[in-house]
Amino acid sequence: MFETMIAIPAYDNKINGPLAETLIRLCRKYPERYGVIVHGGRASLSLVRDEIVATFLKSDCTQLLMIDTDVICFEEHINQLCNRVLLKTEERPEMISACVPPRGLADRVKKRYVGELEE
Repeated sequence: MFETMIAIPAYDNKINGPLAETLIRLCRKYPERYGVIVHGGRASLSLVRDEIVATFLKSDCTQLLMIDTDVICFEEHINQLCNRVLLKTEERPEMISACVPPRGLADRVKKRYVGELEE
C-alpha cells in the first residue's frame, strides 16, 4: 500500500499529458509512497470530489493530494508539497490547500506556482 493518494477528479476521465507523465514517473520511482486514482464519470465534479474523499478515508493512506485535470505540475512540486506535510516538527501543517480564482478573474490575479513556495 502507498501513503499518499493522488486523486484526479476528472469529469470525462481524461487528464492532460504532462500531468499523466509526471504521475507515471512518480509511481514508478516511489511505488510505496504514491498511488494514483482518476475518478469521474459523474455529472458533478463536486460529487466526484466527495467520492474521492470517501475513498481516501476508507484507505490506509495518510495523505490525499487532489489535482484538477487542467493543472500542470511536476515531480519536484508534488514531492515538495508532500514532504512539507510529512515534517516531524511542530511546524508541520495539518493541511495545504489552494484557492483557485473563477474563470475570467484568473488573468487579474497574481499567480504563484508550487515551485515558488517558501521553505
